[in-house]
Order: sequence, then C-alpha cells, then structure tokens
Amino acid sequence: MIEPRECLHRVTPYPMPEPGRKTKTRLDMNENTRGCSPRVLDAIKNINQDDIAAYPEYQGLIEKLAHFHNVRPENLLLTNGADDAFRCIMATYLDSRHQVILPIPIYPMFEIFARQNGAQVTEVLYNQDLSFPTEKVINAINEKTKMVVIVNPGNPTGTTITRKELIRILTAAKTAVVLLDETYYQFTEESFIPLIKDFANLIITQSFSKVFGLAGLRIGFIVSNSDNIIHLNKVNLPFSVNTIALIAAKTALDDDAYIDEYVYEVKNERRFLYEKLQKMGFDVRMTDANFILLYLGDQCNRIHQELKYRNVLVKNLKGYPQLDGFLRITIGTHSENLVFLEVLEDIIRTGTK
Repeated sequence: MIEPRECLHRVTPYPMPEPGRKTKTRLDMNENTRGCSPRVLDAIKNINQDDIAAYPEYQGLIEKLAHFHNVRPENLLLTNGADDAFRCIMATYLDSRHQVILPIPIYPMFEIFARQNGAQVTEVLYNQDLSFPTEKVINAINEKTKMVVIVNPGNPTGTTITRKELIRILTAAKTAVVLLDETYYQFTEESFIPLIKDFANLIITQSFSKVFGLAGLRIGFIVSNSDNIIHLNKVNLPFSVNTIALIAAKTALDDDAYIDEYVYEVKNERRFLYEKLQKMGFDVRMTDANFILLYLGDQCNRIHQELKYRNVLVKNLKGYPQLDGFLRITIGTHSENLVFLEVLEDIIRTGTK
C-alpha cells in the first residue's frame, strides 16, 4: 500500500445508502419524493445527440440564475451538487495552518472536506433547544480561524439563524470565510444572498437537489463576491456539471408554480405529521426545513430497524451530538406520510416485526 497524505488518516468516508431505495418509502434523505416538475422530464426527453456528444455550456443557466437571484453572472459558479461546492470552497481556502468552526450537529461532509485539506476542526455545540449557537461561534473565532460554516436551516437540527445573528458573525469573522449553505432556504422563504454585496467574506451555496427534485442529477452553485468566484474557479473542475443537469435546472427554474405548490404541500404535511405524532404521544420537534425530528429514546434503534424491515426508510441520528435517540423524518407526500404513521403505530402496538 502507498501511504496517503497524513491528514487523510483522520477522514472517515461518508456512508453511501443501500441499493433499492426507490422501491421503498423514502423518508431518509430529505428528497423531494413528489419528484421534479413534469416540464423537466419533457425537456430531458427532447435532448438530441449533440447535447450528449458536445461538452456542456454553462452560460445559459448562469444567466438565468443571475436573474433569479438578482446578482451578476460573475457572482456565480456552477458545481456538481452542493457537496462539490463545499469541496471547492474548502480546497480554495484551507490548509493545515487554519481552523474551521463547525456548529454541531451538522452534515458530516463539512468535517470530511475540512480534514481532507488538513485544517483543524473546532466544534461548537448548538444550544440545548437546538437554536443556533451565535455567541459560542463568535467566542470561538481567533487568529487561526479561516472559515465558519453555517447551514440555514440547519441539517439535521432544522433550526435557523436570523439576519442579525449572521451579520454579527460576518463582522466578527471579517478575515475568515463564512460558508453559508442554503440548501433548504426555500422552506424559510428568505435567502441571504443580498448580503454578498456588503460582505466580501460571505460565500453562499445552494442546491437543486431538494425543492427542485434533481438530486439524481447532481447540480448546485456558489454565490459570492466576484473576486472570490475567480479564486474558487481555480479549483473547480471543468465540465463537472453535465448537459442533462443544465437543461433540467434551467427548466425547473421556469416552473415557479410547481415549486411554490411543493413548498406549500411540505409545510401542510409537516404540520399534519407533527400533530398526528403528538396525538400519538410522541416527543416531536418542528423544524424550518422539509423534515421533523422524532424522539424515541432507547427505543430509537429498534424502531428504526423495524421501519426499515417494513420498507419505510428514515434517518437514525445516532451519533449526532444532542440528537441521540432521534429519528429525522423527511416530509413526503400525504400517502407516504400515512404509510409511515400506519407502520409506526403498528410497531408500537405490537412491539414486533
């Protein structure tokens, strides 16, 4: 065996999901289980040989995104999903001299990318009520701090940071990058993209995986000061976004009504699921994203496995700080949510498979 870089000994790869998920009730990965806009499928059906044979052209989607978010094209960089955006940002700014502040619990890829670049990771616990730990983050900033990561709404916490709190962190970390992931922002109806005009240290990531239902096509983007984009493009992979993903994303942006309807449906179903679980006597936490948190305590692992045995997939948050004993339940369609409730109720009632 050839020895890898020393920093990779501190990296644990992200676990891939088991095969066969599409035949089951998928409430484990915060996908849009309703699916993408029908217009997207129509657009994909109309691709031709040149679309496949030629290298992809980004400009059309970049211009559409610039109009959509009221920024300039030079403020944007397309990536192969939000994960690739995180990789790109951390590869641009981090090395072994630097500290990264991660409010935890958080999506594991942030720590993985930070450690891949040799950075020191400083973890800051969310508050006990899972509200964002603004004061703790500010207190953790020092001369080695090169990056602060914020996910808004948080995953897996589902809680948000206010504009005022974000500005305080941007000001306190003025010599560091503040990486703000807005993968779930549509469920809060507020993006902080306008702040890139005032804060050169703000770099925002978004994704087409959740609300737009394009997780299988892997497309995301970065929004920031144009000077930052120039540097980020130095480590971005050429042609990392394929033509089918570009066509799908452009088409999805045009179908506002479909997206608005989906977000409305998620909010209604989130309330429905929350109230049903409360009536069943469960400790359930509302969020500002497309999932809820269900506390099952020492029964969590058993019930998680029972649900899986019955082809209902949910996320066990075992090992996540402050969330041991919780399941994260993606808000599915009404019929999917009913399946989950029915199976859960039967498991609780019978206590067996």
